[in-house]
Amino acid sequence: MAKLPTLIREAPHIERRIHAALVEESQRPSERDGVLGLSTIGGCERDLWMSLNGIPKDPGRDFEGRILALFGLGHAVEAEVIRLLELAGYKIETRDEDGRQYRRYWTPPGGKPIGGSIDGIAYLRSRHEPPVLLEIKSSSAKKFEELQGVGYAAWNPKYAAQIQAYMGAFKLDDSLVVVYCKDDSRIYAEKIRHDPAQSEALLEKAHRIVTATELPERPKNPIPGRHKGKDVTRHCAHCKWCDRGDFCFSPLAELVRVPFDD
Repeated sequence: MAKLPTLIREAPHIERRIHAALVEESQRPSERDGVLGLSTIGGCERDLWMSLNGIPKDPGRDFEGRILALFGLGHAVEAEVIRLLELAGYKIETRDEDGRQYRRYWTPPGGKPIGGSIDGIAYLRSRHEPPVLLEIKSSSAKKFEELQGVGYAAWNPKYAAQIQAYMGAFKLDDSLVVVYCKDDSRIYAEKIRHDPAQSEALLEKAHRIVTATELPERPKNPIPGRHKGKDVTRHCAHCKWCDRGDFCFSPLAELVRVPFDD
């Protein structure tokens, strides 16, 4: 008599329960609510204003549990990269003198708070040399290979803007970005110099957003070499993945003129 195959006792309800818990956790109030984060400052000014002022995402655009789990994995990668850098002999600081994560928050007159926290400060030679901003990202193998071909700024302009804004806010002249490939543990590292003009423009953008009493206009020519002289559309490369695109292009958006009350 043929031997019957062993039945696999899969338990998919465990994954569903984990994902549901992640979604529930993401919906709890956070100290970051009502704060314009510098990590997002490279994004669309109009979308950032809507997010800051309580306009919800379009239906179906909230993060699913699986995506939230990926975000959590990214935080685990940060800890591992810091461990590896320290193992290699680099001095890394992730906490300030008060034992808190390095962060900067400020509130312009008549505006909402601006701020952000960084992964750490790195000393690449010795404690007597000026420190550099440390920024850690993770990526898939496909994205990692793209990064190797073009460099960090061209690979992800939003990430590059984040770095420049942080260097301006934390008064640092250099940064070290480390990208960890989740598929095969390759590591890419690049030093990026502070660009004062770009940094100042990004911080001015942040001030405009938090003090604006009207919804900003849609961007013009948001992607270099494309849409030149034309308005963006709901389905253009810049807007089709936007979490608030349907609202942004609806007549309701034109009625938004002042921030919602806190």
